[in-house]
Amino acid sequence: MKRLFILMGFMILLSIPIFSQVYVKGSDISQLDIKYCEITIKGKGLGFSGKVRAMADYGQDRKLLSDNYITDGNGKDIDFDGLIAVINFMYKNGWEIKEFFTLSEGDKLVYHYLFSKK
Repeated sequence: MKRLFILMGFMILLSIPIFSQVYVKGSDISQLDIKYCEITIKGKGLGFSGKVRAMADYGQDRKLLSDNYITDGNGKDIDFDGLIAVINFMYKNGWEIKEFFTLSEGDKLVYHYLFSKK
């Protein structure tokens, strides 16, 4: 009987959907009443180098845009393994790409991705 209850509890846990969140400055932007989000990634040779950080603009106060990096639930900036890792992270969390473009600022490339909620 004890095994049956353990098995039933395990099955219930497996059936609960697990959702990740996209945090920016302590706010889960997936839960906000917004439809679009722009992700900006700056750097030299992003396709070939190490970790990158992604900054999010979801329509918040422009004064606050200076360090709106995607963070974990504890507020620590997430270091992604590259551009595609950022795209996969956003997709996994309920966002899809609508548009993207690249600009150059001096010797750095700036990647802009416009996402919308699925």
